[in-house]
Amino acid sequence: MDRHKLAALFFVSAIACFGQSASRGADSVTTIKNASYCPDTSITASVITCSTAVGFVGYMAGHSIDVLLANTVTGATTINVLGLGAKAVTFNGTNALTSGLLVVGGIYRLTYDGTRFILQGSVPSAGSGTVTVVGGGNLTSTDCVTGGGSQTLQTPSANCTVDAAGNIKANSISVGATPPAITPGTGGGIVSGEGTDPSVGFPAAAVDGCIADSTAHGYVCSFNNDALKPMTRTIASGTSALGTGAITANTCAAVVTTAATGTVSTDTITWSPNVDISGVTGYGVATTDGLKVYPYPTTNNVNWRVCNGTALSITPGAVTLNWTVVR
Repeated sequence: MDRHKLAALFFVSAIACFGQSASRGADSVTTIKNASYCPDTSITASVITCSTAVGFVGYMAGHSIDVLLANTVTGATTINVLGLGAKAVTFNGTNALTSGLLVVGGIYRLTYDGTRFILQGSVPSAGSGTVTVVGGGNLTSTDCVTGGGSQTLQTPSANCTVDAAGNIKANSISVGATPPAITPGTGGGIVSGEGTDPSVGFPAAAVDGCIADSTAHGYVCSFNNDALKPMTRTIASGTSALGTGAITANTCAAVVTTAATGTVSTDTITWSPNVDISGVTGYGVATTDGLKVYPYPTTNNVNWRVCNGTALSITPGAVTLNWTVVR
């Protein structure tokens, strides 16, 4: 065979070999993809069901799959590949998945270790640390948190929980030597046991706070490090209609009494007419006016005495008073 024919034959053989090699390379890539890509077809969160295009007869340690998730996980999760049986899905070793750790639409690589499928990559765990309250009080490790850093709040102990919004709900918060118990109220408020006033006010200027006082049976507050003072609260409120009968000179009308549950004689009544009474007979500025109103509290009542200090008899017009009892 002459050299020209030999060269042509070699060229044709080379092209054929190259084409076969390229074809095998493409098949290899496709085969790897089909053996690992596993789209989730389940409709139940935390129960993954998927199949790869290339089947295998059983689970083998070291086998990895890429799962396209159909649902956001809500807690501990299992996966069933090709109907070979459910296996637990964990992260950072044997930790069960937690709500929201894997989300719908994400592709996650899971590797079988002979017992379970483990999420690849490290998932950060909860931080640790303590919370320092401005003014020197601390949420101690036995009260609300454990750990020793200075910035990050760790997963709380059994005495304390943190809700999704980051609000601390604690059974006890250490502020002072003998802190009272604190528990979350059913409506989202805070119910606090009574304690004893500290011997001094809050420890620094520009610090405000209140304490549930066991002596006053109410909150006492300090603002900008001033002395603790009782917080005013409303005991009762309502309206009272004053009398309209004639009041003779230099006498007082019969007392008008209105129920005000919870009121005691040491409480204070704040009051005002419900309209402008400057033109109402008896209470205005005419020579026939001059009546005076004297309010006072008694147990569970507010009382109104209207007196006439003039030398004339006065028949007053109708007046209604708005009132609040504060303590």
